[in-house]
Amino acid sequence: MTLQLSSQRALVLCINICVDIGTRILSFNENANPKTYSEIFESLGKIGIVDKEIKDNIIGMVKLRNVLDHLHMDINNDRIYEISFNII
Repeated sequence: MTLQLSSQRALVLCINICVDIGTRILSFNENANPKTYSEIFESLGKIGIVDKEIKDNIIGMVKLRNVLDHLHMDINNDRIYEISFNII
C-alpha cells in the first residue's frame, strides 16, 4: 500500500511540474491565456512548443492527476498502472 501511495504522489508531483513549466513558458506569450490545465498544453501545441502526440499524452496525464487528487475512493491501482504506461 505504501508503495502504491508513494507512486501516486510521485506521479502527481511530476504532472504538477509539467503544468508549472508550461505555465511559465506561456507567461512569455501574450496571446496564450489558458483557463484550464489542459488548455496550457493545447496552447503549447498551437505555438509549436510540443507536438500533437506529446500534447495529447500530457493532457491525458493532467486528467489522471485530477483523478488521483480528487477521487481518492475511486482509485483502482491496476487502472492507474495501465493508464500511466499508456501515457508514457
